[in-house]
Amino acid sequence: MVAKLVLPKDAAVVGLEDRLARIDTAELSDDWYRRAVTVLRGGDGGEHGKLLYKLALAVLPAQPNAITLDVGTARGFSALVMARAMQDAKVIGTVYTVDTVGHSESVNWHIEKHSQDDPLVGLSISRREIWDRWYRDGSSAVVVAKGRSVELLSSWKHGPIGVAFLDGSHSYEDVRQELALLDGLMVETGVILLDDYHLGEVVGRIRSRALNLLAWLIGQATGWVSKRLWAFAPKLGQATEYRLVKQRFCGVKRAVDEFMESGDGCWSMEAVAMPRRGTYQGEDYCTVILSRGRIKGGAN
Repeated sequence: MVAKLVLPKDAAVVGLEDRLARIDTAELSDDWYRRAVTVLRGGDGGEHGKLLYKLALAVLPAQPNAITLDVGTARGFSALVMARAMQDAKVIGTVYTVDTVGHSESVNWHIEKHSQDDPLVGLSISRREIWDRWYRDGSSAVVVAKGRSVELLSSWKHGPIGVAFLDGSHSYEDVRQELALLDGLMVETGVILLDDYHLGEVVGRIRSRALNLLAWLIGQATGWVSKRLWAFAPKLGQATEYRLVKQRFCGVKRAVDEFMESGDGCWSMEAVAMPRRGTYQGEDYCTVILSRGRIKGGAN
């Protein structure tokens, strides 16, 4: 249960529908959303897109030149959601999105968790081709960069950021650095969203704070050996202790918790409970909202 999550001081847990209802802006078009989930997420989830859209509508109109950041482009779902928000709000601005996969690189985007109705099943196709085919008009405000998010943020010259969505490597070190850099780059009323905030998984997809902590400590203690064992981790399956605890899910939670606990109190945090979807997205799965100022219709 989400209630079992140990959160930083003063952080709150709220349901997705309740949080959406408290943001006094328009809803994302159902037709646009359903199509985007199919084409840009392979039919898998995408509930955070509704939250991202409404928060963008609440924050961006106050910026003369709205700037948003999307880390972890993938097919482009989150970047295009923010671009759609700008378009619907008639806001002039730019969505900057960064990924290690280049915009013109052909990739087989379909993975196990995606629906068989995914239109990209069996295709090797670039993100540029996907956008040209389905989102030519909706992607004009999006600038795509190839590389690491930390490198992009370290040399950021595009102005203060209104909304940032972090869904990249999910490693503790990357998320820690992303948050540290964004702390000085956001507008006064800026909002940061992070996906995949939960306790992580261990062997057999068992969720346990104690087991995850033990796995992390083992990884830290073994040092040299752990780094070399990483080459074998994929062979052990996606639910291995080392692979998920060290690189993906627990890293987000640890980095966010440390950011909130070590800050000066200017950020508030909400963990938004997302719908459960099989073994991939469990009961403690949340999207986190970090907000610096008062959001229209928000909880601050």
